[in-house]
Amino acid sequence: MAIIIKTKNADAILKVIRDGIKSKNIETWEEDPKDYFTHTTKDKQWYKKAWFRAVKDEKTEELRFAIYEPDGKGISRGVYAVYHGRFMEMLIAHCHKLFDFVSASSQKEKGDNFKWQEE
Repeated sequence: MAIIIKTKNADAILKVIRDGIKSKNIETWEEDPKDYFTHTTKDKQWYKKAWFRAVKDEKTEELRFAIYEPDGKGISRGVYAVYHGRFMEMLIAHCHKLFDFVSASSQKEKGDNFKWQEE
């Protein structure tokens, strides 16, 4: 799992994200019907290049976002970096009152579902 948020309010964070996407207050992310998040912009440069899925761990008070590849295509280091950076940017901009700490791993973690794509 690549993005780790220390929080006692995982459900509140997910609600802010989902409500923000629905209201268009969060413009650069969308959620599909299976609860996966992907980056989107008007130029579609990063659209559906990867997906995040939330996993709550009440015991450790963490909300984690695992990253998934699109249709077996793998993920490049560039896509990995952009997705993590932009998702954390969105979290800090919209959910900053709901957590104290967010981090990202530089390597594939347990729960991630992708293979590295050669660049």
